[in-house]
Amino acid sequence: MCHQMDLSVLILKNLFTPVEPIGPILAITDHFAQVFISGGMTKDQCCNIPNQKTFYSILPANKITKVCFTGSTPKALRLQLHGALNFTKLVLAIFYDIPASFYIVSRRERYSTVLYDIAPEFQEQEPGSSFFSFRENLLYVILKGDEPLEVWTDPSVHLFFYVAQGTGTDQLSLKLAIFLGIDPTQVRLVQTLQGQASNVQTITDTYSKRKRHCPSSPQPRRVRRHSGTNLKDYINKTRHRQVSQLEVLVVEIKASNIPSHNNTSERMASTTIQRDLQNISNCIINALQTGELEKTFSVQIDSVVVIEPNLGNNSRSSDAAESRGVAYVRPQRLFIDVQPIAGMAGLPLLIQPKITFLDIKGNRVKNLGHTSSSWHLSVYLKDASTTYLKGTTTVAIQDGWGKFSNLAFSSPSSNWRLIFNVTSPPGIPFLCFIYPLCMPSSFWTGGPSWLVYGGLHIYGSKRKKN
Repeated sequence: MCHQMDLSVLILKNLFTPVEPIGPILAITDHFAQVFISGGMTKDQCCNIPNQKTFYSILPANKITKVCFTGSTPKALRLQLHGALNFTKLVLAIFYDIPASFYIVSRRERYSTVLYDIAPEFQEQEPGSSFFSFRENLLYVILKGDEPLEVWTDPSVHLFFYVAQGTGTDQLSLKLAIFLGIDPTQVRLVQTLQGQASNVQTITDTYSKRKRHCPSSPQPRRVRRHSGTNLKDYINKTRHRQVSQLEVLVVEIKASNIPSHNNTSERMASTTIQRDLQNISNCIINALQTGELEKTFSVQIDSVVVIEPNLGNNSRSSDAAESRGVAYVRPQRLFIDVQPIAGMAGLPLLIQPKITFLDIKGNRVKNLGHTSSSWHLSVYLKDASTTYLKGTTTVAIQDGWGKFSNLAFSSPSSNWRLIFNVTSPPGIPFLCFIYPLCMPSSFWTGGPSWLVYGGLHIYGSKRKKN
């Protein structure tokens, strides 16, 4: 009956080990959605079984069916049509929250995935071929007959360089490899996308893409990372930039010494691979934000979005709940948002300083450093011993802010000068002065206060003693 109705049974098997629980898997064809059935399901169970690896669904042939996992898509899948005729063809579009380095294994041969910007005629493609779109986060796989194929991912970091359209990209991959000190075969420029700023900036908006392609699946809660950017806010801000045409240079950096795909546990969960890729991301981010990257490549970079694989936590909702695309821009200067006001010697300042970072357009820079390696801001007294400044003098930058909470002067003076500078990572040329702050031995409601910033002098009027 399935043959007469042009239907086929699709068998989907999770090859990733150890097996993690998988929530309901949706199959969406045209405007019709259905749920995959777990193998071995009993009448008391519905849709999914803990640690179940095999799932089934009856799908219409010769159509495109989207496959949406409630959480993260497994890193290794086997797909097969059961009882299909030799000419039966099925096109699957599997949604991934995180782009990856995909390849297909069919008849013991490995085939690379084709990246595209303009969609091909999928029905005319050869069985076993695959296509991925960064604009959609969909991996299209062509099935025909009952020949099984496997979808695998290699751990890799994807960098999205937003540059002015027409920027030269000669030997970008080789230059990056030399800069990072890694094998040139690990780095490749996989695609260059062009368009208006308002369009290309949505390429890394995973949340919107999942909502568009998997509307029937439960929408995961968006998690705000320690130093991550809300990409929606980032997109709204950058839509109004003067640069109307942008190029997005998509660079893929693979991990070195990837174990054989037959050993999935070692291959996918290696802490060594996770650490190596994290170090690469950290190096790129720091080089961008210190200006070293632009100087090395002689390219004016608008921003960089870094997307890392999640190898350390394979929970079924980790990728979907937390878009791992973080946007980074280069900070240009420190800005004193809240100027400190002195009080009594030995007690915390009446108002504690609050420092932020601004980019070239005067916007606050929310992301400073990799999420695993935050920037740190320190304060000290100019031409004075460190013993005169009490409290926590070094703070981590969180969401673009350096907030001090308990600074105090241990003795009175009319000439204390505070200096703020970035101490981690080392070598960051950001420096900011506040001087002088008056700290008499008796209580003042305020003192003569000068703020010197970028050559601008702002005088605070002297107030009377109590």
